[in-house]
Amino acid sequence: MHFRLPFLAPPPATSLIGGERSTVGFDPEADAWMSSLAAQAPAHACRLIEERLNMLEASGLPEAQYVPALGLIQDAIGTTQTRIDSALPRTEMRFEAADLDLVRAILGLLKRTAAAFLNTVDRLEGRWFRSGTRAIRDSALQQAALAILQRIELAHRIYARSSAKGWQQLARISHIALTSRSRVSEATRTEVARLHTRALLLELADPNRLDPIYFEHLRMYLRRHGAQSRILRLGRLPAESHQAPGLYILDVGGRNLEPLARIDPARVAQDGLVLDTRALLKRLERQLTGLDAGVDTARLGLPRDASQPRYREFLAGLSERWSQRTPRRHGRSRFLPRTRLAIGFEAARAFLGGDAAAAQGDRASSRAISQWTILNESPSGFGLALIAPTAGIRIGEACCLRPDGRTEAHLGVIRRAEHRGPRDIVIGVELLGSGAKPAQLRLDTELLSETGGSPVVHFAHSAALGGAAVLCRSGRLREGGQVVIDLQGQTGVHQVGAVVAAGASLELGALQPAS
Repeated sequence: MHFRLPFLAPPPATSLIGGERSTVGFDPEADAWMSSLAAQAPAHACRLIEERLNMLEASGLPEAQYVPALGLIQDAIGTTQTRIDSALPRTEMRFEAADLDLVRAILGLLKRTAAAFLNTVDRLEGRWFRSGTRAIRDSALQQAALAILQRIELAHRIYARSSAKGWQQLARISHIALTSRSRVSEATRTEVARLHTRALLLELADPNRLDPIYFEHLRMYLRRHGAQSRILRLGRLPAESHQAPGLYILDVGGRNLEPLARIDPARVAQDGLVLDTRALLKRLERQLTGLDAGVDTARLGLPRDASQPRYREFLAGLSERWSQRTPRRHGRSRFLPRTRLAIGFEAARAFLGGDAAAAQGDRASSRAISQWTILNESPSGFGLALIAPTAGIRIGEACCLRPDGRTEAHLGVIRRAEHRGPRDIVIGVELLGSGAKPAQLRLDTELLSETGGSPVVHFAHSAALGGAAVLCRSGRLREGGQVVIDLQGQTGVHQVGAVVAAGASLELGALQPAS
């Protein structure tokens, strides 16, 4: 395929924070090429973008033409990435091999464009240049940061790890932007800080804990409110504020954050980078208070979904992780036997009851028993790695595991997932309790009924609530109400104590003797 590389004028300074900058409109051939990509299947569009990138890298164009041409390619990558992202599952962690191939193609293209922009910055660094050339370097810095942010977001969209190399590049970009002698414009300094901050807040939120819907809520929240945080050099931060929550020091790799309050100031250089989330945390606190008071979500700068309890739980989790990263409650012991895992509430109940065939055949929720390795174990849960393929995983879903050679089964909730390849998945399971049994539940309004009831799981002792408890679908329990539990032919009346959310569409209620 033959086409002319566009010789574009440098784009005007503009915000890249939403990934919405476009060079379309500067050149008719560029407009035509961008329009043609939309008509192609995503896989073919990726190949066309790669061809154009190859041609550009071999063209030898001067920087004033090279950077805008590379910006056009980045726009094409962003448009194609949006198409691929929208086609990925929104309810569970289940990705076809073809989807992963497309994601890998986009990640590779973003990696190349980020490197190309940074190579341009290196060529221009230290050179005497006019203001127009300075604008080219500023544009390259901003667009490199945007490409890296897009890589980080896309990697977490499929529950993969973000690139260590990308974090190193992003830290380097911020160091350049924040150095007074680098002579970058104030607009570039601000834009790089926004992009870097958004990437750090995303990583700090531990997005692999979120199901795809709430991962998108996280991205939208950061686009709207992420600018409340900032990145600055440690030397510009008053010493008396170092112990405040919400301040994090970046390590030399640019990826890991450590609360500043835990760091010995003597160990940190004054030009080290600090993430300051204090203003964002204040906004979060106001939003949570407003939701509790029934304030309209639009007035709080939140979507309509924010009135739902799960969204409030999502915001509270962000507040906790952005204010102070808490250490693990329990140590992890290495523990490598195999286990069978049933995913889904009904499959877990069947597995608890010893009906492996019913759990295996629970196709209504597309779940089956699968084989996993227990990577680590603690009093609060398990880390599992996939051995055999499974139909799909969803954050916040109930699961039941029984390690090989053990008689006791454990019921838990999938809290975190990491996708490392088509057959390489790691999940974190929070333990709700062991020795649970399937049961039926009737509410106080149904006490006289001889039939019916809701399927539940009964715990003689729940690790989460510290006593007898019942796990069921959300909306069935009322604190203070009475319930009848039918457990293996034995019925008993109980009073419901505290009721807490236990995962996606599940709740856990404490059981007390009926008064």
